[in-house]
Amino acid sequence: MTAPGLGCLFLQISVAVYQPFRDQILVSLVIVESVTFLLIVRYLHSEVIVDNGDIGTARTIPGRNPSQYAVELKFYGSGTEKMRKASGNHIGKPVAIIIDGRVVVAPVVRSPIGDSALVTGHFTKAEAERIVHGIGLH
Repeated sequence: MTAPGLGCLFLQISVAVYQPFRDQILVSLVIVESVTFLLIVRYLHSEVIVDNGDIGTARTIPGRNPSQYAVELKFYGSGTEKMRKASGNHIGKPVAIIIDGRVVVAPVVRSPIGDSALVTGHFTKAEAERIVHGIGLH
């Protein structure tokens, strides 16, 4: 999925839960990740916290080892406040970072996310650069 008319990658961040609740509206899509023979199912909320329009800058940075890279996102304007509020209300639960309709990582929120986030997903340098350039911010 690309952002309409832009020809770029479409990035979204949504809250996720391990089990659906009756009172919550959840996207019918179920995300399944394979982590060393352990299947993890996460259900995504239909509401998107932030998307491309809430990102001020994106850049590629080295990861934990020489062959891995990450993408650093800096939010601006209302994006910072939306991330802080949603993540603050979701401590101990996962958020899903979705690029072109694919969950690339769904970390558990340990503390409120402010004006920046680090997207890790065992990316090669080329993959991380593709994400940064695809978001349309350089």
